Amino acid sequence: MAQGACLRCPFCCCLLSDIRGRQYFIAATQRTISGLQGGGREPHGIIVVGGAIDSELSEARGVVELDSSAGGLSRCCSLLRQFPNARIVFSGGSGNLIANSVPEAPIAGRLLEAFGVARDRITLESRSRTTDENARFTRELVGPESGERWLL
Repeated sequence: MAQGACLRCPFCCCLLSDIRGRQYFIAATQRTISGLQGGGREPHGIIVVGGAIDSELSEARGVVELDSSAGGLSRCCSLLRQFPNARIVFSGGSGNLIANSVPEAPIAGRLLEAFGVARDRITLESRSRTTDENARFTRELVGPESGERWLL
């Protein structure tokens, strides 16, 4: 990807494994941000894929419990300040494939609101259990139009 290139369709890249996918998205986002700061169009929205919140522990304790993957969520808050018109989509249900457990997205929504993000900017996708489902369900929810820029 060239310096300052646009992420026109981030959804097709989500089929990579969690670890490799997150590394790719972080690198791609960093390059894209520098291009946007140079007078380019602002992104229409920012997509954050779950995995940073321990939803079971958060519900049990009544506070948000983050794990070592929380860097993406904190970077998201920085991007939301940088791009005040961008929407935020948090995609994260429960990673538990066997039992029904607490989805991550509603907890992330409360956290984003606590950080001062207006509720009307936040869209939550809470059905996904895998990275593939994050991609498919978020694409259905967002319905990106041609020419829109989305950071992932």
